[in-house]
Amino acid sequence: MTKIKAIIWDLDGTVADSMYLHTSVESELFKEYGRDIPYTYLMDNCRGIPFEKTFRKFVKDESINTVDILKEKHEILLKRAKGNIKEILGATKIIKELNKRGFLQAIGSSGHHAIIKLELEELNLQNIFKVVSCVQDVEHGKPAPDIFIHAAKQLNVKAEECIVIGDGHSDIIAAKAANMKSIALVEDTNNDWPANLKVTKLEDINLDFFNQ
Repeated sequence: MTKIKAIIWDLDGTVADSMYLHTSVESELFKEYGRDIPYTYLMDNCRGIPFEKTFRKFVKDESINTVDILKEKHEILLKRAKGNIKEILGATKIIKELNKRGFLQAIGSSGHHAIIKLELEELNLQNIFKVVSCVQDVEHGKPAPDIFIHAAKQLNVKAEECIVIGDGHSDIIAAKAANMKSIALVEDTNNDWPANLKVTKLEDINLDFFNQ
């Protein structure tokens, strides 16, 4: 049996309690372009999916440059996130315990480096994660496996030596495509997500699960 060496964490909604912040900004941007997409819909259906992909789903006008939209989103986020990022309950405790036990840890996020850096600093976790892999580093965002594969390469570990922890369906699909085990943080464990473990809160994870 392959020994687990590394944990790759999704950030928003898994480590950082920041999904409302992200989706409320996105909902505001949609309104600027004539679409009323509630933040609740975005939270329930678009977790982990790069915003440019979600934007193109609802705004078909190809003359609109998604680079400009993303820039606007991140400018707003950087202003609002300062002082407003809290952890998902139990995240800091388990991350620090895994660090003590010698596991490598990385962030695998659909966000951008600037906001990821700010969120980790807000949570005082910036020195634990050896690698930050995000949508800016790869050709394809989640649910493609690129972000997680890139993280594993940067950690110098094999895919099968990694466990992904995420709260979005796209995280779990991407982990499976990358040939990595996964833990899904979900509201209801009775779903068909192809995760190796499903929990409703991080505190429910038995750390023995990582000793595989």
